[in-house]
Amino acid sequence: TSSKARWVYMITAGLALGTSILAGHPQASLFVLYGTTTYFVYRLFCLWKDNGRKDFLRALPLVLGFLALGVALAAVQLLPASEFAALTARANVTYDYTSRGFPVRDIIQLLLPGSVSIWSPLYIGVLPLVMAFLAVAFRPSRDATYWGGVAAVSLLLSFGGGTFLYRLFYLVAPGFGMFRGQERLAFLFSFSVAVLAAYGAAGMHTRWPARLSRCLLWFVAADAAALVALFVVSEASGKLGNIVNTNAFLVLLLAMAALLAYLREKGVPALVLYGLALAMIVLDLFTVNWQTNVEKGDPDQRYVATPMIRYL
Repeated sequence: TSSKARWVYMITAGLALGTSILAGHPQASLFVLYGTTTYFVYRLFCLWKDNGRKDFLRALPLVLGFLALGVALAAVQLLPASEFAALTARANVTYDYTSRGFPVRDIIQLLLPGSVSIWSPLYIGVLPLVMAFLAVAFRPSRDATYWGGVAAVSLLLSFGGGTFLYRLFYLVAPGFGMFRGQERLAFLFSFSVAVLAAYGAAGMHTRWPARLSRCLLWFVAADAAALVALFVVSEASGKLGNIVNTNAFLVLLLAMAALLAYLREKGVPALVLYGLALAMIVLDLFTVNWQTNVEKGDPDQRYVATPMIRYL
């Protein structure tokens, strides 16, 4: 990349960072800042390892410039917000207050959305999860290893005090002792897994292991057996109905993933495979989420016109 293009990228990245801070959610901005900073540190490490000290020193000012530009653009909001925060009830919050996150059992919803609660923020779909696993487990590239690490750390931190890792970040990492709701790290986990799924999809014709379809069919068989057991228990007790339905959908999705892997082994053109994969992901995510209602009721009645609203 030319020197001019690097500066253009740096300025663009700084504008994006500043805009994200100005959006007005300090905790989300903190996570974005940590995510982008660790990525640039990783890229600097790659430059040092591959090209030596010269390229590393040439790129270092760009990273510092990106951070400085983003913070400078948002200073008009950051400075009064920091002063205001020191005067609020959250100025001296405790560990118990900030350590709230997902219950650890929410990890089940990576495969069985809705089995723990009506919300399934960690669910990214079955096929993307399979592709992300392939990107990390079978001859992973250096980038895939990095994104796998980001996904693992953000997932563990999203459980808050449910794991020791958050306690470590609370004590060492600036900002983690200021905000509650660590489950918001789900967005960083989802982004990382999406990147990994892209690496897995890109390796569809090169790095996918042979007989993947058979491995997935074994999972289908095991999950189908579990489904039968759950159905028997549900019929006897009158409970577990939702888990049975969710598990049945999982069996269907695993079977579709196995079919996709089988078509790949048979040499079906990549464009057809990508189209089928996209259709499967859309079916998966929309089936899980399209009926989730943030707040039930008539939206026209949510903000009824009061005298104050009419005055404003």
